[in-house]
Amino acid sequence: RAGEVAAAEAAQQRALAESESAAAAARAADLRGLLGEMTSKAYANNTNKAELAQLEREAEVARKAYLSTVNSEEEVRSALGIIGVNSTLISAAVPQSEPYYPKPARTIAGALLASLVISLLIVFARELLDDKLRSPSQIFRMFGIKTFGMFPSLREQVNDMTLDHNPVVDEPHSVFAEVARGLHSHVLDLAKPNKTQTVFITSPLPSEGKAVVAISLCAAAAAAGQRAIVVDFDLRQQGIMQDIQRQIGRPDLVDLLLERGEQIKLPAPRETTSSREMTTYSPVVVGMREPVSNPAAVFTPDNMRRLFGRLHDEFDLVVINGPSALAVHDIRSLARFADNILLVLRWGRTTVPQTEATLDKLANRVDGTVFEDVDYADHARRGYEDEVQYYMQSTPGFAPSAGFAADIREQLAGFARGFKKIWARG
Repeated sequence: RAGEVAAAEAAQQRALAESESAAAAARAADLRGLLGEMTSKAYANNTNKAELAQLEREAEVARKAYLSTVNSEEEVRSALGIIGVNSTLISAAVPQSEPYYPKPARTIAGALLASLVISLLIVFARELLDDKLRSPSQIFRMFGIKTFGMFPSLREQVNDMTLDHNPVVDEPHSVFAEVARGLHSHVLDLAKPNKTQTVFITSPLPSEGKAVVAISLCAAAAAAGQRAIVVDFDLRQQGIMQDIQRQIGRPDLVDLLLERGEQIKLPAPRETTSSREMTTYSPVVVGMREPVSNPAAVFTPDNMRRLFGRLHDEFDLVVINGPSALAVHDIRSLARFADNILLVLRWGRTTVPQTEATLDKLANRVDGTVFEDVDYADHARRGYEDEVQYYMQSTPGFAPSAGFAADIREQLAGFARGFKKIWARG
């Protein structure tokens, strides 16, 4: 019986011991969890301390900046108090009931004014930089040379022009014929009494209308009762003179210059008489059938003197259609046989430098200029205030401008030309 009691006590003690062991184990686990939590909080506190230190530094910098600004303000206030500068608010700003900008009416007016000024400046610049010759006043102002005529454009009729069929003969009341007769009148003013007059016609560059002017002058002289002839010395260029010579079929200029043996007879002008009108003649032309490859072999001094001697014996007016001045080198030697020199300019195309170079090459012997291929309507719109403008204004049906825009443009161009004249005179 004592053994059973002892065993029971031992079992009780063992159960109690196991219970306490389990409680101790649970307590140990709680303590380990608490230790882990305390460790993580310690790490978090270290991180927060670093961020706190950064914030403290930034706060210190901001505090110093604020103190510096306050000190500066105090210094300024003290300085203003010393020099007696004070400011007082009289009235507060009143808010706008309407927007200050945009204002469409003012904006549109400003844009129109600005565009007008810009357009005017562009026109002035274009006019000042334009070196094309278009008016007699330009020629006289720049070179001191008079203009003897301004032939209207005949672009569709030039290729069909001949001595017997040209505006001077076929349309004696046309503007073209009037200009040709006016040119002939100017040429007669240069003539010497009782002497055959030789007129040399040239231009700065090819295709500027020399042949048209030469034929027209010869036709006008023949219609006025002079025995007139055109001699084509433009040996290098193919043109209407050579077409006329091939149609005539007579000996050409080269044959006359290089005649060997029996003398070749010059073509004679055909006399036309009328009971009510003065005696007139048909114009005469002598040219080449084909271009000459070596003009130097033809233009020998003896040949030239012999030919012009014969021409002076049989004609009253000799019109020389010469080569272009800037295209050949023998222009001055040929011009020596002429009494007067006319320079043909293509309206709106011949430039000031080209004309200057031509005058220099001809030793400033030019007696007058002639404009060819003139657009009368365009010329009149430009407002040069010359005979062409007044003629067009007096012509029925002439429209002075091609619409409002063209009219404004030409008016501005007229202002620019006026300014250019004033500038040149100053």
